[in-house]
Amino acid sequence: VVVRVNGKELPSDARGSSIDPNAPAAQLSIDLAGAIRAADGHNDVEVLVYDGNHLVSSRGVHVVWTTDATPAAKKPPRLFAVVAGVSEYGIPALHLNYPAKDAESMAQALRLAGNGLFSPEQVELHLLTTSGRPGTVLPTKDEFRKAFESIVGKAEPQDVLVIYLAGHGVARLGVADQYYFLTKSARSTELPANDKDMLDATISSEELKDWCLKIKALKQVIILDTCAAGAFDPQMLKLSQGRNLSPDQVRAMELLKDSTGSHILMGSAADKVSYEASRYGDGLLTYALLQGMHGEALDKGNLVDVVTLFNFVSRRVVELASGIGGIQHPLVSSGGQSFDIGLLSDEDKRAIPLANPKPQLMQVRCHDDQDGDSLGLAQRVRDLLKESSQPMTRGSAGSEPALAYSDDVPDGIPSAMSPRVTYQVQGGKLDATIRLYRDKTKVSEDTLILDADPAAAARQIAGAIIEAATRAGPQ
Repeated sequence: VVVRVNGKELPSDARGSSIDPNAPAAQLSIDLAGAIRAADGHNDVEVLVYDGNHLVSSRGVHVVWTTDATPAAKKPPRLFAVVAGVSEYGIPALHLNYPAKDAESMAQALRLAGNGLFSPEQVELHLLTTSGRPGTVLPTKDEFRKAFESIVGKAEPQDVLVIYLAGHGVARLGVADQYYFLTKSARSTELPANDKDMLDATISSEELKDWCLKIKALKQVIILDTCAAGAFDPQMLKLSQGRNLSPDQVRAMELLKDSTGSHILMGSAADKVSYEASRYGDGLLTYALLQGMHGEALDKGNLVDVVTLFNFVSRRVVELASGIGGIQHPLVSSGGQSFDIGLLSDEDKRAIPLANPKPQLMQVRCHDDQDGDSLGLAQRVRDLLKESSQPMTRGSAGSEPALAYSDDVPDGIPSAMSPRVTYQVQGGKLDATIRLYRDKTKVSEDTLILDADPAAAARQIAGAIIEAATRAGPQ
């Protein structure tokens, strides 16, 4: 038997241990002393029954509970946010390009929106990233705990809580209905049972639930932009095979929503390659969120409504991911009525960091006049293009790369351009012809006479490809 007050579940089974499970009816006494009451005194109490596996519930019965208005009712509402992005982990193999940058972009967008609706004095934002930028702290488990404990001591029922996590999110073999977000110290996406050190490097959905239940804010939003979606066989990580969220992860989010009354948006890529194969300079879910807040998901009053924004993102991610593979339809799970989390003026919208789509390149091929690659240019050029397309940390010195490059997508990406380089060496010089193709149609051709030194020639060829791709632009 589950009792929820204003969408938040009371922590224990209301049935207790004294009820005969075979009895046709039972009368229970429920202690509501620990329930979070609405500031205005109008409370919704819901009672429902689950089966033994906590999978199927009754429709539920709602009762209105009227209490005295609290002193907090006279206070203006506040926005509390915990925004985290983990790009660097305990081992380089887990490193990602976008999460830290995405978290800083989302923090900026949330602060702009929150300042407009709540006023700057009523916005408290905790930013945890691996970027090392001023104003951020490292996303360790202790820092997460400090951030949530700080909010627990301040939040009131009329306030809003937003949680945004970007990085690796995994399921755990042998453990049902749980989701785990990896913190900076994580060294593996595998979480063996009874490995305390590994679990201490994660934030579980159960821990998120406990923190959310302690925070009195009755309007709560959770956004998870993750990759490495589930604990499954590595052979399933083929990018050409789209993959939905694992059943355990979906169930974990539904339980989290049911317990806390939160609105949840969750999007996961099946692997690192699909998560990072972006021509948008951000993870796809975050790019869609920023795009929606930039104006496409706002009403005429420029308010940021949670459900309107989430529904826009759900549709937009599918469009953005078309052809990349490995990214499924995001999960939108809403608890209770929608509400606004921000207000954006035209000036604020322009200040939201939203990159223009970049030209997408893939699968560079280099051949000499003998149909080989005697100078080994292909690998050198690929490495240079990969290096040149690495995203910049938000606010760091330098500029964003002009293009996105990946040769790890076996089935190709619609609208991406494929460079083809043919060359021959004569008398210490290298004659190279560089052609760019999009959907088998040639979009550019350039001829260069270069020094035959492989390293120098690769640099000049890579530069010419970037210049040609920039001229051609994205489709």
